[in-house]
Amino acid sequence: MGVSGGYNFKTTGVPPIQFIPYTPDETNWNATNAGHYTLGIWPYGQFYSPADGNQYLTIGKVIETAALTGFGIGLVICPTNPIGTNATRVLSRPGNSQPYLLWDESQGEWGDMCATMSNFVYAYWVNGTNYGNVYVARASLLGSPPAFLSPTNWMYWNGSDWATNNPSAAASLLSGAGIGTIDWNAYLTNGAGARGCYLFTYMSWVANEIYTRASTDLVHWSDPTLQYTIPVSWPSGSFPYFARAAKCLEQNNGQTVFVSWSLPDTNIAKPENIPMIRAQFPMVGPTFSGLPASQSISYGTSNVTLSGTVSASGAYPASGETITVTLNGSATNTTVSDSTGDFSINYNCATLPATTTAYTVTYSYAGDGALYGVTNSGTTLTVNPAPLSIQANAQTKTYGQTIDFGSGSTQFSSMGLQNGETIGSVTLAVSGGGGVASAPVSGSPYTITPSAATGGSFSPANYAVRYSTGLLTVNPLPVVLAGTRPYDGTTSAAFGILSVTNAVGGDDVGVASGSATLAGASVGLEPITSVGSLTLHGGAACNYTLTGASGSVVITNPYLPFAISSANIDVTRTNFVLVWQSTPGVVYKVMASTDLATWTQVGTPILATGTSTTNLVSMSNHPAGAFFQVIEQ
Repeated sequence: MGVSGGYNFKTTGVPPIQFIPYTPDETNWNATNAGHYTLGIWPYGQFYSPADGNQYLTIGKVIETAALTGFGIGLVICPTNPIGTNATRVLSRPGNSQPYLLWDESQGEWGDMCATMSNFVYAYWVNGTNYGNVYVARASLLGSPPAFLSPTNWMYWNGSDWATNNPSAAASLLSGAGIGTIDWNAYLTNGAGARGCYLFTYMSWVANEIYTRASTDLVHWSDPTLQYTIPVSWPSGSFPYFARAAKCLEQNNGQTVFVSWSLPDTNIAKPENIPMIRAQFPMVGPTFSGLPASQSISYGTSNVTLSGTVSASGAYPASGETITVTLNGSATNTTVSDSTGDFSINYNCATLPATTTAYTVTYSYAGDGALYGVTNSGTTLTVNPAPLSIQANAQTKTYGQTIDFGSGSTQFSSMGLQNGETIGSVTLAVSGGGGVASAPVSGSPYTITPSAATGGSFSPANYAVRYSTGLLTVNPLPVVLAGTRPYDGTTSAAFGILSVTNAVGGDDVGVASGSATLAGASVGLEPITSVGSLTLHGGAACNYTLTGASGSVVITNPYLPFAISSANIDVTRTNFVLVWQSTPGVVYKVMASTDLATWTQVGTPILATGTSTTNLVSMSNHPAGAFFQVIEQ
């Protein structure tokens, strides 16, 4: 190894292991015993101390004779980064004749690895002359550095005091195995020691084979598993042995270990004489936990939070690894969000169809170098139809009108459609034949019942439809009145001259009493401007109303037909004098013709103001033999 310290394993991609430099007296001891004794430095393991929060490396000082009698081991405890000369050394127990030995020379121990569990650091070793016996010592990590590990605070188990695994139980694992050397290993997935898998590895010098056993409780061990066959031949009279590299090489979730071995008769100060094997522990099968229970939602629900944890007894995927959630054949990815395997995804379920069979929610993790892939399909998501209300629109018609009901109607409103979906039409049915022209006012309001929504972009299977009725109101038909009377100079129209002209079918309806008011009193057609005191009668009168009624009355000339009373030439012998019986307020025109076929108006229209009207026609404008007549305009 050399006095300069600073030793690196020569393996591609492996972080260097720094060894603490020898002290001067250690160097002198080696020189004094050259060719007889070997003081070698071996990495044993790494542990975490809650006392100061640091990671520590344990380094063994193996002292052996050339004849391999095995004098024992000393320990150095030092921080993993950096390693310096101020590392705490565990010196020999009082009374031990050899320097730097933790264990008694008379036992001839082969030192081995240290590991931590439950705030204690454990050192394991095997008796150098009785390979079936395994011994354990531990020290508390709860003291104050640098004195928290010292020769006086170690505790030893040689019998019943070893509470979890007494020496006899450990010895039975190796009895009769012909062990050349043994290595106890403990690896954890993280610095806090969340998951532990404890291994011991041993070598038989007979077949040059390395075996491994595993346990989670240091009591129940697996059957031996052949890991490697060493492709070398050991020198006669020599024992092969190997040492696992320090645990600081196992920081990738505890998956990668490095095993080295050497021949005791070779110069172990040369790195090239310590070959290394890189091994990978079997991947761990994780599980999903903390998943939401099977749940139900309504169609159109936009997001469902699906979350959980992927872990394997404290081993977790790295933050950022992919978790896939699959529903109805649609896969959505999310990532592990922290160092403890937690993930969460807001799954968009808005368009997931409603179905009578629940959807299986499948969570998948593909795995990595430390964990197997895992799939969980143990929960479901039920999508229930969303509530949808469809109501028929209220409609109104006047008695006598017809409204068609049936399929294809858009006279409805809806509430509860999801995802912007639409309904094309519904089927409407009306009670009591309310849509026909003769549906009586007395049956109003009629009930309109919707059903059979269809068309548009919605799917009826995704909805629980509730139909609500609407009302059809039939209003009375305003009557249209008509009548005729002679000119009397008034604007009144008595009920007796009036009749209903817009009766539906053969309805029995008429004017019973009262009078109406006309727009004027002149001869001709005068509109009714007020129904006044009029009333209706007849079997169908309830379907009609005078409110909003319209109509007109024809006022006739009582003097028709009228005649020209006289036609004379005036005294000037220039004008033709026409006199006729007239009706006041009536406009007359004098017409002239030479052939009784074509008539032209003479002068301007004449408004009669009395019962006799006179008009002069200039004879100079008409030839002899002309014909004249007077007509109402």
